Amino acid sequence: MRILLVAYEYPPSSSPQSLRWYYLSRELKRRGHIVWVLSPDAFDPANGRSLPAPEGVVVHRTFPGPVRSLVRLAAKRAHRTESVDSQTSSAGAMSSPARLNWKGKLLRFVERVTSSFLYPDERGEWYPWMMLRSRGLVRRFRPDVIICSHEPATTLHVGLKFRERGVPFVADLGDPVLAPYTPRRWHRRARKLEAEIVRKAASIIVTSERARSALVERTMVSERQVSVLTQGFDPDVELEEVEWPPDLWGPSLNLFYGGSFYGFRRASELFEAVASVPGVRLVVATSVAPQDLLRFAREYPDRFRVTGFVSHRRALAMQRAADVLINIANDDPVQVPGKLYEYLGARRMILHIAGSLSDAGADLVERTGVGLVVPNDRFAVAEVLARLANQKMVNGRVAHDPEGGSRVRAYSWPALGSALESLLLDAVGRCADREV
Repeated sequence: MRILLVAYEYPPSSSPQSLRWYYLSRELKRRGHIVWVLSPDAFDPANGRSLPAPEGVVVHRTFPGPVRSLVRLAAKRAHRTESVDSQTSSAGAMSSPARLNWKGKLLRFVERVTSSFLYPDERGEWYPWMMLRSRGLVRRFRPDVIICSHEPATTLHVGLKFRERGVPFVADLGDPVLAPYTPRRWHRRARKLEAEIVRKAASIIVTSERARSALVERTMVSERQVSVLTQGFDPDVELEEVEWPPDLWGPSLNLFYGGSFYGFRRASELFEAVASVPGVRLVVATSVAPQDLLRFAREYPDRFRVTGFVSHRRALAMQRAADVLINIANDDPVQVPGKLYEYLGARRMILHIAGSLSDAGADLVERTGVGLVVPNDRFAVAEVLARLANQKMVNGRVAHDPEGGSRVRAYSWPALGSALESLLLDAVGRCADREV
């Protein structure tokens, strides 16, 4: 098949959606398909150490829009300054959490203002350059199928446009277009776009069974049209050799959390629990650390270690160096953080801090048997941490099922790539049958 992927997030971007399509496009290429990608220019925060595009995948870059272009330029300059500063520090030191200067704060303000009138947010400014470039690519490449990676919803318009010209498209929604976090001012527009996707997409992909159920119930779309394709892990990843700073990991119970902090992902109870339990250390790799985490790190330097941004491969190495991997559920029980699937490949115990005892992430941990589920309550978390810390002190390790057998293999990127291939072939075949 000739496959055109339209993705706002694609390497060198380090977002979860970028990593998702790095691995899925790699798997499609390995299976002999021709893959082209349309994506905006992106800044590499790891200065050449981020994941490159998979070998053999052809990436076409476009102008991202004036605001994002300015943000990209500012990020480059800031990174050059940080690189110069880091040369004066010790070679093994980890980077410190990012701090915005007045220029960065001004750009963030401009982004917020732009988001108030561009749908779905400031990334919507990519629309004219995306549509212009897509016309040329479709004419040259003549794809058998177009995949549109949401978010943002901007990318979905390419699929809708060329569906009118007979090219089937698959909408990789992740979450429904009308999601719990969609601003109220965009509800009507999101609902209209979602209904159009349901009518015209050859197939729709979401990342959890609960998201699938919610979409089917709201739109009355055929269940056959909606497939679940989760995030995953790479079973064959080659980790970089890392010399850790001497004060990063301690002899105590080492916890690791990697990723972003959002308003819908409450971490304060975890911080309180770590501060209250002796013999526990929490290592956090994040580009922007919340203020309460920084406060705890100052008050309890032996129990908290906060790094700045780390590359994807270094984050994988950190996961394997820890005793326990921390996952914090989103407030929306339908959503499963992509990091949780990545943790499955680390062969470490996962402690899932649940938004509710019935959230989709809790279901995954319990179904695979790779960890423990605890309510998002400081006392409940502290009780589990104390028990695990004692286990580490007595036995020198934390007992867990390192693989979960076949229950985990189903979430590997090769398995997910195979499922995607079947889905695409089915979508192309059904579209061809209708046109005949």
